[in-house]
Amino acid sequence: MSPLAHRLAGPFRWQRLRRYPELILLCFSLAVVAIGLALRLPASPPDLLSGEEMLGHYLLPLSLAILVHLGILVRSKAARKSSAFILLVSIPTLLVVTVCHFECKAWMPLVNPHRFGALYESVDRLLSPVVALCNHFVRLMEHAGLNVGAAYHGWFILLFFVCFGLHALYDSPTGQRQVILGVGWILALGGVCYWIAPAVGPFIYRHGVDGEATLIQLHMWQKFTLFVTTGRIPASYFLMPPAAMPSLHIAHAAFFIWMLRRISRPLSLFFVPGLLWFMVTAVGLAWHYILDIPAGLLLAAVAVVLVRKMLPDAQPQTSPAVCAAENTAEDHLVPA
Repeated sequence: MSPLAHRLAGPFRWQRLRRYPELILLCFSLAVVAIGLALRLPASPPDLLSGEEMLGHYLLPLSLAILVHLGILVRSKAARKSSAFILLVSIPTLLVVTVCHFECKAWMPLVNPHRFGALYESVDRLLSPVVALCNHFVRLMEHAGLNVGAAYHGWFILLFFVCFGLHALYDSPTGQRQVILGVGWILALGGVCYWIAPAVGPFIYRHGVDGEATLIQLHMWQKFTLFVTTGRIPASYFLMPPAAMPSLHIAHAAFFIWMLRRISRPLSLFFVPGLLWFMVTAVGLAWHYILDIPAGLLLAAVAVVLVRKMLPDAQPQTSPAVCAAENTAEDHLVPA
């Protein structure tokens, strides 16, 4: 290789690419979607309504973190480069990966028409006392005045908001990138996992305790059946595809708890009851089979291993605010 070619090839070496694992995640997600489109699987782009819902579910939880980094851009020269990278690379990558995730989720019945719901339901019947206990818990919450179906999704969004915000305020730039990268890998790998041993959800065998959640599930089932029958994407289907195995709600919650250990171990333990609440209500609302829960925990563990291997800590954990106050050099704030 000539000296000129060697110089041009330098920026594209694997060693340099490893410094930006967000690009590896982005390429993986786009490659999966590209393969699907090459196989002439129907695209399911977000329409206006689903686009607004996606922004509310995935951009709103990032709003506090975005505001923190915008403030750093204005007030701290030391941490400016790291905040700019998170705002311009990490967060946009996560949003693109989210769109790719829902494309993969929609293609589930076309990629693998065989569904394993009957198998998973047989395990639920074998463990029927556990299912009954979950149903009883949801009924108690409903009788106490809590709309469990709405709380299930609302608290999940709040968990994203709190955890992203806490890491933006108190974690190092590397730690924040790890959190965003891990969430992205859960979405990217979760979308592919839906193809391996797919299942729609236990609500096609039994109704959950919450009537409002049941109506939503029946609407999703109708859309899903129409798509499988015709092979055409129904209107407003982008966020509608049902998929149970694995549970990404459990995967995200468990991953957040693990990553919160970076900030405070007692704080991470504070969120453990919330994870248990999601496990119980996911079964009681008939969103997930029992087997979906350990599968979600396994996916969270895979995400933890990936982020620790792809983006290891390069320096002691220091929050952006502390770094700015101590006038830490900019090179020390940008993770290797």
